[in-house]
Amino acid sequence: MKMRSTGGKKKRIFRGESGQSMVELAVALPLLLLVVFGIIDFGWLFYNKMGVENASREGARYAIVNSAKGTLTAEVTALAREYCMGTAADTAVTVSISGVNATVTVNKNVKVLTPLAGIFVGGQVMPMTSTTKMRIK
Repeated sequence: MKMRSTGGKKKRIFRGESGQSMVELAVALPLLLLVVFGIIDFGWLFYNKMGVENASREGARYAIVNSAKGTLTAEVTALAREYCMGTAADTAVTVSISGVNATVTVNKNVKVLTPLAGIFVGGQVMPMTSTTKMRIK
């Protein structure tokens, strides 16, 4: 009885499909990466937008509660930067108290995580702004 080697059998089975999986990968991988990077960047930008809006709202709330303080602008600026996790280089906070209203504006430049999002937002940095106006009691 003669034994056959399994190596020859494998070659016969896969002879006509030698590059099929490579072609399928080359077609599917760019689309998969596009979707994954889009999800990552959208989540990152949405997270930062919510942080900027929350910082503006909390800054205005702090301003109306503590409107009699002399160091109000510095305290609101520090609080807003803490809420949106920004630094002095990428976050600008404007505090305005006029009459019975306190207005806090937070501007933050957010860097996108993947270069793919930079194509759609017009650069690697996306500016985000939020303004909140509250009445002083």
